[in-house]
Amino acid sequence: MPSFYLQSIDDEGVTTTKSFNGNYIDDVVDHVQDFLKGSGFCFNDLRVIKSYDRTDYTNPRVIAELEQLAGEESN
Repeated sequence: MPSFYLQSIDDEGVTTTKSFNGNYIDDVVDHVQDFLKGSGFCFNDLRVIKSYDRTDYTNPRVIAELEQLAGEESN
């Protein structure tokens, strides 16, 4: 399992650290988000956007995209 150690030092010399283990990208991103917010950053959400295989014709996202493209071509 990969180990992570994050550290930031602000302008006043205050150190913020976070260490964790993680196998899955979603978990790692959650820990990084906690670290960044704990370091003073303000944002709504840090997230993973997973790509998908456009040739997987059983994937509902692929089907919807193909249907949309077909509709645009028939107009």
